[in-house]
Amino acid sequence: MYNKILNVLTKHTDKVLHFAAGMMVCLIVFIPLGNYFALLAAVIAGLGKEIRDKISYGRFDWLDLLVTVAGGAFVFACLQLRLLFL
Repeated sequence: MYNKILNVLTKHTDKVLHFAAGMMVCLIVFIPLGNYFALLAAVIAGLGKEIRDKISYGRFDWLDLLVTVAGGAFVFACLQLRLLFL
């Protein structure tokens, strides 16, 4: 029973980390360069990570790339809303 619960809780840890990485990259790049470069940086970071995984492990995961970009897009959208209403 414990293993079953642990598997459910840790099943998507990799995706959560990809989402968080996309968010962090977008936020860090936004400060000096602005919105669109920040979103582009999240895309490039996700793509670079998946290319590295393909070279190192022989596996390119499109879903990981999508989740990384989604994290960047979330921050991008929040920043756009902030700029829109302030």
